Amino acid sequence: AGGVDEAQKASKPSKEPFPQHLRAQLVAKGLKSGKFIQGDLYMMRKTRFVASVQHGKEEIIISGSLALNRAINGDTVVVERLDAQQAAEYEGATQRLRHRVSSGDTVSEAEEVEQALDGSDALTFSGKTRGRVVSIVKRNKKLLPGSIQPLETSRMQGLDLEESERIFMPADERFPFVVVRPAEKSAKVEEHEGMRVVVAVGVWDRFSEYPKGHWTRTIGAIGDVNTETEMILIENNISYEPFSEEVIKCLPPEDFQPGPKDLEGRADLRDVCVCSIDPPGCEDVDD
Repeated sequence: AGGVDEAQKASKPSKEPFPQHLRAQLVAKGLKSGKFIQGDLYMMRKTRFVASVQHGKEEIIISGSLALNRAINGDTVVVERLDAQQAAEYEGATQRLRHRVSSGDTVSEAEEVEQALDGSDALTFSGKTRGRVVSIVKRNKKLLPGSIQPLETSRMQGLDLEESERIFMPADERFPFVVVRPAEKSAKVEEHEGMRVVVAVGVWDRFSEYPKGHWTRTIGAIGDVNTETEMILIENNISYEPFSEEVIKCLPPEDFQPGPKDLEGRADLRDVCVCSIDPPGCEDVDD
């Protein structure tokens, strides 16, 4: 009976910032009965408030931070389908929410959800089942590059932060803002404002608007070409570390010259004028 009461309470929007996640026993029971489904959650482009979870041929749409219940892009989650009345209750709760943005103003979450579902995307999600996250099975551990909001700006927005805490704004708009501290306790956090940094999302309790995060390192100054290039590589999970000695040993010697067998089955372009589109000093020439 306790489990039923817990599920019924959680099925309605909570007055707290976020609803409780269900206990593992109740989640397992719901998955077995087919009431819940499990899958990977992916946000729509340029929003952290609208996502979908695919389960076989079924796609469930989750809109609004309450229904998302602290899930972030790429998480593996357990979702409960919402009937029309429940979906309307969550939509009504979403209409009342406002979130702080970097300009110091506030923006209605409902407005952002509406914009995300507007136009061609409205056709994609029209008639789809709505749902809510009841449990997060596996958190996406992706490192997030972005920038640090000045403390004064955050406090003007009403955020209660300690002197060493800052709001991290990820470059990828599908991820939430994160409350972070510098990796080293002795670091002067104000010196990192205006810099690109890398953060990993940590704990997100139900009483906090934003998750806590781990400030792993600082990339460099905003606007610097090398900094912005490295940030793009990190954002897209592209490895740019130097090749290991084991990999280097797989290469032929520097004085290698192709023989007849190496030319078999290959187009011979040695008589064709070839130019490079890459800048001087590049290591991976695309011709």
